[in-house]
Amino acid sequence: MVQNIKSNRIEILLQVLLWVAISYVANSLTKVSENFEQNINGTVISKIIVRSAFPLSLVTIACMLLLFYSNILWLLKLILRWKSLFFRLSVIIGWTLLLFLTDYCIVSALLPQNGIR
Repeated sequence: MVQNIKSNRIEILLQVLLWVAISYVANSLTKVSENFEQNINGTVISKIIVRSAFPLSLVTIACMLLLFYSNILWLLKLILRWKSLFFRLSVIIGWTLLLFLTDYCIVSALLPQNGIR
């Protein structure tokens, strides 16, 4: 029993670390930095501006979390009882497309139309 609780804690910790790493990489890859140097009376002033090229990457990561855990914890358990492989695959593909479409609609609605925030 103690071994099982310890194993569950390690699995949960690994899942949390995985998603923290994924969110860090997604946020890091969507950052754009600009370096401006200005010479004022012989003094060089450097200014670095870091902007996010995709500020809603956390929304996409949340949809990825929903996709992953809903498939693993809910959908796969539900469809394993079905006999038809076609219905199994169509439900999984349909659910995946629905979540990607939801993510696309949320992100496109929240992003400004001209691309500049």
